[in-house]
Amino acid sequence: MAYQLKVVISKKRNVGSDTSAIKLALGGISTKKDDRGIGLHSTRNLIINSSLKGKFILLSGQGGYYANKKKKLLFNLDCYWKGTIIFFRLHKTKNRVDYSQYVDYRIKT
Repeated sequence: MAYQLKVVISKKRNVGSDTSAIKLALGGISTKKDDRGIGLHSTRNLIINSSLKGKFILLSGQGGYYANKKKKLLFNLDCYWKGTIIFFRLHKTKNRVDYSQYVDYRIKT
């Protein structure tokens, strides 16, 4: 089953567009009932800010988001993606990555 962020988040908040829903989800608004909301934020943070030096792409509905260490870009798609999909690219690293440094439990919803 494909879940689109806008549809799921709209059950809790008034969301006008897919890009608005993506921004809320990346900022800590959860699609779950108990408002956990740290998964997307922490995953993006780990991928782009650790020694993995990755790239993060999220598509949902007609919205998209791209981020790397230097750039963050929220954009509209010319097509419609049914559901939500995340792509990422990671670089090999010889260093150990401590994921706990990139999980932010203090996100305010």
